[in-house]
Amino acid sequence: MKEERKRKILVLCVDLDDDLGNKASIKTPVVGRGPVVDAGLKLVLADPEESDANAIFASVRTYDKLVSEGYECQVAIVAGSQEGEPYSSMKVIEEIKQVSKAYGPTDVFIVTDGFGDEDIIPVIKANLPVSGVIRVVVKHSKSVEESYVILGRYIKMLFTDERFKRYTLGFSGVLLILYSLLSSLNLLTQGVFITVFLFGLAMLIKGFNLDIKIKNKFYTIFETELPLPQYVTNIAFSLVGYVLLTLGTLNGIYQAFLAIQGLNAVTIITIISNFNLILGAFFKNGGAYILLGLVSFQLSRFVVTWYLNKKETQNIILVLVALASSYPMILALGDFLISPGTYLVNMAYYSIISLVTFTILSSTLLISFKILKKSTTT
Repeated sequence: MKEERKRKILVLCVDLDDDLGNKASIKTPVVGRGPVVDAGLKLVLADPEESDANAIFASVRTYDKLVSEGYECQVAIVAGSQEGEPYSSMKVIEEIKQVSKAYGPTDVFIVTDGFGDEDIIPVIKANLPVSGVIRVVVKHSKSVEESYVILGRYIKMLFTDERFKRYTLGFSGVLLILYSLLSSLNLLTQGVFITVFLFGLAMLIKGFNLDIKIKNKFYTIFETELPLPQYVTNIAFSLVGYVLLTLGTLNGIYQAFLAIQGLNAVTIITIISNFNLILGAFFKNGGAYILLGLVSFQLSRFVVTWYLNKKETQNIILVLVALASSYPMILALGDFLISPGTYLVNMAYYSIISLVTFTILSSTLLISFKILKKSTTT
Protein backbone atom coordinates (compact mmCIF):
# COMPACT_ATOMS: atom_id res chain seq x y z
CA MET A 1 0.00 0.00 0.00
CA LYS A 2 2.96 2.29 0.65
CA GLU A 3 4.09 1.82 -2.93
CA GLU A 4 0.65 2.93 -4.13
CA ARG A 5 0.97 6.18 -2.13
CA LYS A 6 4.26 7.00 -3.94
CA ARG A 7 2.53 7.23 -7.28
CA LYS A 8 2.21 10.72 -8.76
CA ILE A 9 -1.20 10.93 -10.38
CA LEU A 10 -2.23 13.59 -12.88
CA VAL A 11 -5.93 14.22 -13.56
CA LEU A 12 -5.99 15.75 -17.02
CA CYS A 13 -9.07 17.48 -18.45
CA VAL A 14 -9.00 17.84 -22.24
CA ASP A 15 -10.76 20.66 -24.11
CA LEU A 16 -9.94 19.79 -27.72
CA ASP A 17 -11.77 22.70 -29.39
CA ASP A 18 -10.49 25.29 -26.85
CA ASP A 19 -13.84 26.47 -25.47
CA LEU A 20 -11.92 27.86 -22.49
CA GLY A 21 -10.00 30.24 -24.71
CA ASN A 22 -12.81 31.13 -27.09
CA LYS A 23 -15.62 31.59 -24.55
CA ALA A 24 -13.85 32.47 -21.30
CA SER A 25 -10.54 33.95 -22.59
CA ILE A 26 -8.47 31.57 -20.46
CA LYS A 27 -5.00 30.53 -21.57
CA THR A 28 -3.99 26.91 -21.13
CA PRO A 29 -2.47 24.82 -19.67
CA VAL A 30 -4.21 25.47 -16.34
CA VAL A 31 -2.55 23.64 -13.44
CA GLY A 32 -3.69 23.32 -9.80
CA ARG A 33 -7.04 22.91 -8.08
CA GLY A 34 -7.69 26.62 -7.52
CA PRO A 35 -6.93 27.78 -11.07
CA VAL A 36 -8.88 24.83 -12.51
CA VAL A 37 -11.96 25.64 -10.40
CA ASP A 38 -11.71 29.32 -11.43
CA ALA A 39 -11.46 28.31 -15.08
CA GLY A 40 -14.53 26.07 -14.76
CA LEU A 41 -16.53 28.86 -13.10
CA LYS A 42 -15.60 31.37 -15.80
CA LEU A 43 -16.54 28.92 -18.55
CA VAL A 44 -19.89 27.96 -17.02
CA LEU A 45 -20.72 31.64 -16.50
CA ALA A 46 -19.83 32.38 -20.11
CA ASP A 47 -21.87 29.42 -21.40
CA PRO A 48 -24.01 27.53 -18.84
CA GLU A 49 -24.77 24.82 -21.42
CA GLU A 50 -21.12 24.02 -22.18
CA SER A 51 -20.37 20.34 -21.52
CA ASP A 52 -16.64 21.02 -21.08
CA ALA A 53 -17.47 22.86 -17.82
CA ASN A 54 -18.93 19.62 -16.43
CA ALA A 55 -15.76 17.78 -17.45
CA ILE A 56 -13.64 20.39 -15.61
CA PHE A 57 -15.58 20.01 -12.36
CA ALA A 58 -15.54 16.22 -12.76
CA SER A 59 -11.74 16.38 -12.93
CA VAL A 60 -11.70 18.48 -9.72
CA ARG A 61 -13.94 15.92 -7.99
CA THR A 62 -11.65 13.09 -9.11
CA TYR A 63 -8.66 15.05 -7.81
CA ASP A 64 -10.32 15.62 -4.42
CA LYS A 65 -11.20 11.95 -4.13
CA LEU A 66 -7.63 10.81 -4.83
CA VAL A 67 -6.13 13.38 -2.44
CA SER A 68 -8.54 12.30 0.33
CA GLU A 69 -7.31 8.72 -0.13
CA GLY A 70 -3.72 9.82 0.40
CA TYR A 71 -2.40 9.89 -3.17
CA GLU A 72 -0.01 12.54 -4.43
CA CYS A 73 -2.09 14.15 -7.13
CA GLN A 74 -2.33 17.14 -9.46
CA VAL A 75 -5.13 18.39 -11.74
CA ALA A 76 -4.70 20.27 -15.00
CA ILE A 77 -6.54 21.40 -18.12
CA VAL A 78 -5.07 21.33 -21.62
CA ALA A 79 -6.76 22.68 -24.73
CA GLY A 80 -6.49 22.32 -28.47
CA SER A 81 -7.55 24.76 -31.15
CA GLN A 82 -10.82 25.83 -32.72
CA GLU A 83 -9.16 25.50 -36.12
CA GLY A 84 -9.40 21.71 -35.85
CA GLU A 85 -6.83 19.14 -36.88
CA PRO A 86 -3.87 18.99 -37.10
CA TYR A 87 -3.53 22.18 -35.02
CA SER A 88 -5.60 20.85 -32.09
CA SER A 89 -3.42 17.77 -31.64
CA MET A 90 -0.21 19.78 -32.01
CA LYS A 91 -1.30 22.28 -29.34
CA VAL A 92 -2.50 19.56 -26.94
CA ILE A 93 0.78 17.65 -27.31
CA GLU A 94 2.75 20.83 -26.61
CA GLU A 95 0.74 21.57 -23.47
CA ILE A 96 0.79 18.05 -22.03
CA LYS A 97 4.57 18.04 -22.45
CA GLN A 98 4.73 21.27 -20.43
CA VAL A 99 2.59 19.79 -17.65
CA SER A 100 4.43 16.45 -17.67
CA LYS A 101 7.83 18.13 -17.52
CA ALA A 102 6.81 20.23 -14.53
CA TYR A 103 5.05 17.45 -12.58
CA GLY A 104 6.42 14.11 -13.85
CA PRO A 105 3.32 11.89 -13.37
CA THR A 106 3.48 8.11 -13.11
CA ASP A 107 -0.25 7.75 -13.85
CA VAL A 108 -2.60 9.93 -15.86
CA PHE A 109 -6.40 9.90 -15.83
CA ILE A 110 -8.01 11.71 -18.75
CA VAL A 111 -11.35 13.42 -18.14
CA THR A 112 -13.44 14.23 -21.20
CA ASP A 113 -17.02 15.07 -22.07
CA GLY A 114 -16.79 12.37 -24.74
CA PHE A 115 -17.98 14.75 -27.46
CA GLY A 116 -15.19 14.78 -30.02
CA ASP A 117 -12.44 15.08 -27.38
CA GLU A 118 -11.88 11.31 -27.36
CA ASP A 119 -10.19 11.56 -30.77
CA ILE A 120 -7.08 12.91 -29.03
CA ILE A 121 -6.77 10.05 -26.50
CA PRO A 122 -4.47 7.87 -28.67
CA VAL A 123 -2.15 10.87 -29.13
CA ILE A 124 -2.04 11.48 -25.37
CA LYS A 125 -1.38 7.77 -24.70
CA ALA A 126 1.67 8.02 -26.94
CA ASN A 127 3.10 10.82 -24.77
CA LEU A 128 1.85 10.08 -21.22
CA PRO A 129 1.33 6.97 -19.04
CA VAL A 130 -2.47 6.92 -19.31
CA SER A 131 -4.09 4.67 -16.68
CA GLY A 132 -7.73 5.45 -17.40
CA VAL A 133 -10.31 7.60 -19.14
CA ILE A 134 -13.24 9.21 -17.32
CA ARG A 135 -16.14 10.14 -19.58
CA VAL A 136 -18.59 12.73 -18.27
CA VAL A 137 -22.15 12.39 -19.55
CA VAL A 138 -24.53 15.18 -18.51
CA LYS A 139 -27.85 13.93 -17.17
CA HIS A 140 -31.04 15.43 -18.60
CA SER A 141 -34.70 15.26 -17.70
CA LYS A 142 -36.64 12.50 -19.41
CA SER A 143 -39.77 14.59 -19.89
CA VAL A 144 -40.97 15.06 -23.45
CA GLU A 145 -40.76 18.86 -23.25
CA GLU A 146 -37.11 18.89 -22.20
CA SER A 147 -36.27 16.22 -24.75
CA TYR A 148 -37.52 18.57 -27.46
CA VAL A 149 -35.46 21.40 -25.96
CA ILE A 150 -32.33 19.24 -25.92
CA LEU A 151 -32.99 18.06 -29.47
CA GLY A 152 -33.45 21.67 -30.56
CA ARG A 153 -30.13 22.62 -29.00
CA TYR A 154 -28.32 19.86 -30.86
CA ILE A 155 -29.99 20.83 -34.12
CA LYS A 156 -28.91 24.43 -33.48
CA MET A 157 -25.34 23.19 -32.96
CA LEU A 158 -25.40 21.67 -36.45
CA PHE A 159 -25.83 25.17 -37.89
CA THR A 160 -23.79 27.27 -35.45
CA ASP A 161 -20.92 25.13 -34.16
CA GLU A 162 -17.75 25.37 -36.27
CA ARG A 163 -17.21 21.60 -35.99
CA PHE A 164 -20.50 20.75 -37.72
CA LYS A 165 -21.73 23.64 -39.85
CA ARG A 166 -19.00 23.10 -42.42
CA TYR A 167 -20.75 19.81 -43.22
CA THR A 168 -24.43 20.69 -42.69
CA LEU A 169 -24.24 24.10 -44.41
CA GLY A 170 -21.09 23.90 -46.51
CA PHE A 171 -21.73 20.51 -48.10
CA SER A 172 -25.44 21.24 -48.62
CA GLY A 173 -24.52 24.57 -50.22
CA VAL A 174 -22.19 22.85 -52.68
CA LEU A 175 -24.95 20.41 -53.67
CA LEU A 176 -27.50 23.20 -54.18
CA ILE A 177 -25.09 25.18 -56.35
CA LEU A 178 -24.29 22.08 -58.41
CA TYR A 179 -27.97 21.26 -58.90
CA SER A 180 -28.59 24.86 -60.01
CA LEU A 181 -25.77 24.68 -62.56
CA LEU A 182 -26.91 21.28 -63.82
CA SER A 183 -30.46 22.59 -64.16
CA SER A 184 -29.30 25.59 -66.22
CA LEU A 185 -27.36 23.20 -68.51
CA ASN A 186 -30.34 20.78 -68.80
CA LEU A 187 -28.26 18.11 -67.04
CA LEU A 188 -30.41 17.70 -63.96
CA THR A 189 -30.74 13.96 -64.60
CA GLN A 190 -27.05 13.61 -63.78
CA GLY A 191 -27.64 15.07 -60.32
CA VAL A 192 -27.96 11.63 -58.73
CA PHE A 193 -24.54 10.63 -59.99
CA ILE A 194 -22.99 13.92 -58.83
CA THR A 195 -24.57 13.60 -55.37
CA VAL A 196 -23.48 9.99 -54.89
CA PHE A 197 -19.99 10.85 -56.14
CA LEU A 198 -19.59 13.79 -53.74
CA PHE A 199 -20.86 11.80 -50.76
CA GLY A 200 -18.51 8.97 -51.67
CA LEU A 201 -15.60 11.40 -52.07
CA ALA A 202 -16.35 13.00 -48.69
CA MET A 203 -16.55 9.57 -47.01
CA LEU A 204 -13.29 8.55 -48.65
CA ILE A 205 -11.49 11.72 -47.52
CA LYS A 206 -12.74 11.57 -43.92
CA GLY A 207 -12.49 7.77 -43.66
CA PHE A 208 -8.78 7.74 -44.54
CA ASN A 209 -8.07 11.16 -42.96
CA LEU A 210 -6.83 12.40 -46.34
CA ASP A 211 -7.49 16.04 -45.42
CA ILE A 212 -5.31 15.72 -42.30
CA LYS A 213 -2.61 13.87 -44.23
CA ILE A 214 -2.53 16.58 -46.90
CA LYS A 215 -2.29 19.31 -44.24
CA ASN A 216 0.52 17.44 -42.53
CA LYS A 217 2.24 16.95 -45.89
CA PHE A 218 2.14 20.69 -46.61
CA TYR A 219 3.39 21.37 -43.09
CA THR A 220 6.28 18.94 -43.62
CA ILE A 221 7.14 20.42 -47.01
CA PHE A 222 7.51 23.98 -45.80
CA GLU A 223 8.88 23.28 -42.30
CA THR A 224 11.62 20.78 -43.18
CA GLU A 225 15.01 22.37 -42.51
CA LEU A 226 17.15 22.02 -45.64
CA PRO A 227 19.80 24.07 -47.44
CA LEU A 228 18.23 26.60 -49.81
CA PRO A 229 18.76 24.63 -53.10
CA GLN A 230 17.27 21.43 -51.65
CA TYR A 231 14.50 23.40 -49.91
CA VAL A 232 13.40 25.07 -53.17
CA THR A 233 13.69 21.82 -55.15
CA ASN A 234 11.63 19.94 -52.55
CA ILE A 235 8.85 22.55 -52.66
CA ALA A 236 8.92 22.63 -56.49
CA PHE A 237 8.61 18.85 -56.89
CA SER A 238 5.88 18.69 -54.23
CA LEU A 239 3.80 21.47 -55.80
CA VAL A 240 4.22 19.98 -59.29
CA GLY A 241 3.08 16.64 -57.88
CA TYR A 242 -0.06 18.16 -56.39
CA VAL A 243 -0.83 20.04 -59.63
CA LEU A 244 -0.41 16.91 -61.77
CA LEU A 245 -2.42 14.79 -59.35
CA THR A 246 -5.23 17.36 -59.30
CA LEU A 247 -5.22 17.78 -63.10
CA GLY A 248 -5.26 14.03 -63.64
CA THR A 249 -8.09 13.48 -61.16
CA LEU A 250 -10.23 16.33 -62.53
CA ASN A 251 -9.62 15.39 -66.16
CA GLY A 252 -10.39 11.76 -65.42
CA ILE A 253 -13.61 12.67 -63.60
CA TYR A 254 -14.66 15.00 -66.41
CA GLN A 255 -14.11 12.34 -69.08
CA ALA A 256 -15.91 9.77 -66.93
CA PHE A 257 -18.81 12.22 -66.67
CA LEU A 258 -18.85 12.59 -70.48
CA ALA A 259 -18.84 8.80 -70.78
CA ILE A 260 -21.93 8.65 -68.55
CA GLN A 261 -23.62 11.24 -70.75
CA GLY A 262 -22.76 9.25 -73.87
CA LEU A 263 -24.24 6.10 -72.32
CA ASN A 264 -27.33 8.07 -71.19
CA ALA A 265 -26.81 6.46 -67.77
CA VAL A 266 -29.41 8.13 -65.57
CA THR A 267 -29.85 5.41 -62.94
CA ILE A 268 -27.47 3.83 -60.44
CA ILE A 269 -28.02 0.38 -61.98
CA THR A 270 -27.02 1.66 -65.43
CA ILE A 271 -23.92 3.34 -64.00
CA ILE A 272 -22.86 0.17 -62.14
CA SER A 273 -23.43 -2.05 -65.18
CA ASN A 274 -21.21 0.24 -67.28
CA PHE A 275 -18.69 0.97 -64.54
CA ASN A 276 -15.81 -0.52 -66.55
CA LEU A 277 -16.41 2.07 -69.30
CA ILE A 278 -16.53 4.92 -66.78
CA LEU A 279 -13.37 3.70 -65.02
CA GLY A 280 -11.69 3.20 -68.39
CA ALA A 281 -12.44 6.81 -69.40
CA PHE A 282 -10.98 7.97 -66.08
CA PHE A 283 -7.71 6.03 -66.44
CA LYS A 284 -7.32 6.76 -70.15
CA ASN A 285 -7.46 10.53 -69.62
CA GLY A 286 -6.16 10.95 -66.09
CA GLY A 287 -3.93 7.96 -65.37
CA ALA A 288 -0.76 9.38 -66.93
CA TYR A 289 -1.08 12.68 -65.05
CA ILE A 290 -1.64 10.88 -61.74
CA LEU A 291 1.36 8.63 -62.37
CA LEU A 292 3.60 11.61 -63.16
CA GLY A 293 2.31 13.33 -60.02
CA LEU A 294 3.32 10.31 -57.92
CA VAL A 295 6.76 10.36 -59.58
CA SER A 296 7.11 14.04 -58.68
CA PHE A 297 6.24 13.27 -55.03
CA GLN A 298 8.92 10.56 -54.92
CA LEU A 299 11.47 12.96 -56.38
CA SER A 300 10.57 15.37 -53.57
CA ARG A 301 11.16 12.59 -51.03
CA PHE A 302 14.45 11.77 -52.72
CA VAL A 303 15.69 15.36 -52.32
CA VAL A 304 14.85 15.34 -48.60
CA THR A 305 16.23 11.88 -47.79
CA TRP A 306 19.40 12.50 -49.79
CA TYR A 307 20.21 15.29 -47.35
CA LEU A 308 18.79 13.83 -44.12
CA ASN A 309 19.12 10.04 -44.48
CA LYS A 310 20.86 8.71 -47.58
CA LYS A 311 20.11 5.06 -46.70
CA GLU A 312 16.41 5.64 -47.47
CA THR A 313 17.18 6.87 -51.00
CA GLN A 314 17.62 3.28 -52.21
CA ASN A 315 13.99 2.46 -51.41
CA ILE A 316 12.81 5.66 -53.12
CA ILE A 317 14.82 4.84 -56.25
CA LEU A 318 13.14 1.42 -56.40
CA VAL A 319 9.71 3.05 -56.04
CA LEU A 320 10.60 5.47 -58.87
CA VAL A 321 11.62 2.53 -61.04
CA ALA A 322 8.33 0.75 -60.29
CA LEU A 323 6.30 3.86 -61.18
CA ALA A 324 8.25 4.50 -64.39
CA SER A 325 7.99 0.83 -65.43
CA SER A 326 4.21 0.85 -64.95
CA TYR A 327 3.74 3.75 -67.40
CA PRO A 328 3.08 1.57 -70.51
CA MET A 329 0.63 -0.60 -68.55
CA ILE A 330 -1.28 2.45 -67.23
CA LEU A 331 -1.63 3.83 -70.78
CA ALA A 332 -3.10 0.52 -71.98
CA LEU A 333 -5.35 0.06 -68.93
CA GLY A 334 -7.92 2.68 -70.01
CA ASP A 335 -8.53 1.11 -73.44
CA PHE A 336 -8.66 -2.37 -71.90
CA LEU A 337 -11.36 -1.37 -69.40
CA ILE A 338 -13.42 0.28 -72.16
CA SER A 339 -13.18 -2.72 -74.51
CA PRO A 340 -11.61 -5.80 -72.85
CA GLY A 341 -12.10 -8.08 -75.84
CA THR A 342 -10.46 -5.74 -78.32
CA TYR A 343 -7.52 -4.64 -76.19
CA LEU A 344 -6.79 -7.84 -74.22
CA VAL A 345 -3.68 -8.71 -76.25
CA ASN A 346 -2.52 -5.09 -76.15
CA MET A 347 -2.96 -4.99 -72.38
CA ALA A 348 -1.04 -8.26 -71.92
CA TYR A 349 1.77 -6.99 -74.18
CA TYR A 350 2.28 -3.72 -72.29
CA SER A 351 1.94 -5.46 -68.91
CA ILE A 352 4.76 -7.83 -69.87
CA ILE A 353 6.87 -4.86 -71.00
CA SER A 354 6.28 -3.11 -67.66
CA LEU A 355 7.06 -6.28 -65.68
CA VAL A 356 10.23 -7.09 -67.63
CA THR A 357 11.44 -3.48 -67.43
CA PHE A 358 10.89 -3.36 -63.66
CA THR A 359 12.58 -6.74 -63.14
CA ILE A 360 15.68 -5.80 -65.13
CA LEU A 361 16.06 -2.31 -63.66
CA SER A 362 15.32 -3.30 -60.04
CA SER A 363 17.67 -6.30 -60.22
CA THR A 364 20.44 -4.12 -61.66
CA LEU A 365 19.92 -1.52 -58.95
CA LEU A 366 19.86 -4.06 -56.11
CA ILE A 367 23.11 -5.63 -57.34
CA SER A 368 24.66 -2.17 -57.64
CA PHE A 369 23.54 -1.30 -54.10
CA LYS A 370 25.15 -4.48 -52.72
CA ILE A 371 28.42 -3.86 -54.58
CA LEU A 372 28.46 -0.24 -53.35
CA LYS A 373 27.79 -1.35 -49.78
CA LYS A 374 30.64 -3.89 -49.88
CA SER A 375 33.04 -1.33 -51.33
CA THR A 376 32.20 1.22 -48.60
CA THR A 377 32.58 -1.32 -45.77
CA THR A 378 35.94 -2.51 -47.03
